[in-house]
Amino acid sequence: QGRICARSGASCGSYRHGNRLHSPHAVSIMSYNMENLFDTLPDLGTEDYTFLPLKFKGTPQHRLNCAKQDSLSRQKECLEGDWSDEKLNRKLDRLADVIQRINGGRGPDILVVVEVENLNVLKQLNRRLKKSDYQTEVLIEGFDPRGIDIGVLSRFPQFEPAKLHRIAFKPKNEEDKVWMPRSRGILQVNLKLPSGDDLTVFGVHFPSQHNPTYWREQSIDSLNQLLAQLPENRMAVAGGDFNISAEEDFKTGLFRERLGQHWLVSHYIGCGDCAGTHNYRGRWSFLDAILFKKSFGPEGKISWRVNEKSISVPRVSRYQFSPYGTPARFDELSPVGVSDHLPIYGEIIRR
Repeated sequence: QGRICARSGASCGSYRHGNRLHSPHAVSIMSYNMENLFDTLPDLGTEDYTFLPLKFKGTPQHRLNCAKQDSLSRQKECLEGDWSDEKLNRKLDRLADVIQRINGGRGPDILVVVEVENLNVLKQLNRRLKKSDYQTEVLIEGFDPRGIDIGVLSRFPQFEPAKLHRIAFKPKNEEDKVWMPRSRGILQVNLKLPSGDDLTVFGVHFPSQHNPTYWREQSIDSLNQLLAQLPENRMAVAGGDFNISAEEDFKTGLFRERLGQHWLVSHYIGCGDCAGTHNYRGRWSFLDAILFKKSFGPEGKISWRVNEKSISVPRVSRYQFSPYGTPARFDELSPVGVSDHLPIYGEIIRR
């Protein structure tokens, strides 16, 4: 419990997630990139060739599909990997272990999940989270043929149907015209809190660092436009994988300025001794974040505010870290490993 320190993945801070769980005056939110959570069935229209049992592999068409992978190691995994029910269940158990160590076993009130193939596997995860009592299960099949979608689990009911919005990309070249339409959308889920207040949750998974910065700039602009379209007094949060590295934010201010104009960004208002949620070649970044509409700030006119002290990077499960203190990817042969991302957590509380 607490926060991940800037050195060696050690624990810093003393915040215990969920001290306010049983109060009607607090709502907890967590975002978690689950790194390739696929079921074991072929999904029509989805490029799920790697994450299938061997019984579905070996055909000429499958070998042709695997040949399209961008490296020899990925081609080999696509051809020879056996994504069996046993392996999937092991990954689901480890994800559940991370989630159930939050709030005394119940997990957050609202969980935004990233890189989940479909509603079927999200429901499989939810069945392992019996204490969480998540009555809302949302995942809308997206535009990315890789099949890594955005979902939401919550104890709170929906008051309007969920929507998946396309990002309003403006291509700058022919390659953009091909690849931008494959990008993931922005999921909007509208929840009714026990207090009677309405809360809109946006789930995002912005284009990766393999794509130019202007792709993420345009994604941010689309999110900000969706926020502006909400009723003026509507409470709103956004969570997910923004794919903005620390280096990119330093150079361009995507978090600090472009999002900061309209949102309170989790790692700028709290989590001061946290290193990040993702480590790439020894460098930590907050690829994952929770954004709070500015009305949650100290001068906001609404009856709720963000609890800055609650913002943290949960490091609660033995499966999360490699021996080097970095997030451990799932490996069925290893005693550790669940995802290459860490979750990000925060709470809103009544003023």
